[in-house]
Amino acid sequence: MEKIHRGEELELYAIDAALVGALVSQQLSTKAAATIFHRLTTLLGATPPTADAILAASDEGLRGVGLSR
Repeated sequence: MEKIHRGEELELYAIDAALVGALVSQQLSTKAAATIFHRLTTLLGATPPTADAILAASDEGLRGVGLSR
């Protein structure tokens, strides 16, 4: 795994969060998307959620917050 600088790491996290937010928002109303996004960050313990955290989450956990794989 390539080592990155702190600024680059924060930029990558912002991209992950934007992507997750866009995916959720495409399917739902803004209020529902905000609720699911909050549940997701709580489930993952990551704000913003990262791609690695989402991939590591169980299908049951993702379904529990309102998402599916």
